[in-house]
Amino acid sequence: MNYLKKLVALVMVLTLMFGVTAIGAEARATTKTPHYDDFMVIGDSYATGYRLPLKNGKYVRQTHGRRFSGSFPDLIAKGVGAKTYYNYAREGISSNEVRLWLDPDYQVPQFYAWASDRTIKNNMEGYKALAKQQKQIRIDAKKADLIVICIGANDLAYNAFLRQPLMVKGVAARTGNQVVQFALEGLQDTIAPLLADRQYQEAFTTVLDTMIRLNALEEFIAVMAESMLMAVPNFFQNWNAIMDELHAINPKAKIVVMGLFNGLDGMRLTPYSVVNLTKPLDLVFEAMNGVILDYNANHNYYTFVRTLGGVETPDWIPLTELLADPDNMHTNLNYCSHPTPAGHKWLAQQALNALR
Repeated sequence: MNYLKKLVALVMVLTLMFGVTAIGAEARATTKTPHYDDFMVIGDSYATGYRLPLKNGKYVRQTHGRRFSGSFPDLIAKGVGAKTYYNYAREGISSNEVRLWLDPDYQVPQFYAWASDRTIKNNMEGYKALAKQQKQIRIDAKKADLIVICIGANDLAYNAFLRQPLMVKGVAARTGNQVVQFALEGLQDTIAPLLADRQYQEAFTTVLDTMIRLNALEEFIAVMAESMLMAVPNFFQNWNAIMDELHAINPKAKIVVMGLFNGLDGMRLTPYSVVNLTKPLDLVFEAMNGVILDYNANHNYYTFVRTLGGVETPDWIPLTELLADPDNMHTNLNYCSHPTPAGHKWLAQQALNALR
């Protein structure tokens, strides 16, 4: 497939740009899990336990710093016998918000300003709470003897949402069908007011539905992958700053970094389709993992835990069924892209294995 070749080429360019290496810092396994008293987690919705089932039949949603049993950080903390649990996992956070926690003077790039503002207000308890968190996180990080970090997925997702006009133009440029190109020009006019009103999810639903009807889904996935890869330079800068700051605060802490995995893996068009639409996106997540590995190859500050291809998520609802229920599409997308209880257990076990 031509788009896959181009995507591979793009990843190779990024690899050369950032000096990505294949050097990991995976720990050699011994027979005993070490004990840590003070546990700290910094992460996004994967680390909060978002969409884990609750006993009342509902699901974990906005956690606002609450610890939920069964999330992989909770399981790691139990596995190492931690007595304290410093929770800096929030739904929706990207490397921008984590860097802002550690550096109050950091200016979030304008491109991400809307997403960052929404995350701070909705999931990080607002700007007054943020100011307190910026002080407290340094105190807690200094106490922690084990820090687990899980971020990066939202950096990729925001680029897909915020670059929708460019993505539509990209698909139009790839197809030689004038009818399709004309339809995509009209699509730009349709989503423009939605984007102006910051209804990014509704715009994305409209775009996705149009791509399916125009039989341009393959091209759309390719362009989406390229848009997601545009997150790598900003993540690269943030990641280096975050790790430098954490090491400066507490050079003795054991740090475990959970690698990124493809939560979209398994998405199909119809209930009968055998084509995994989003498997090519593995290359995008590998590019982000490469940034993490490359930094550690030069600093050796943490242990990297590879997760790509091993995390269990719920069976994907086919795209045709997702689009048939637009009111719940975003909820269903989030549900299918997050780990199951078994997925959380697997993630915790990989981290505990790396600590042995």
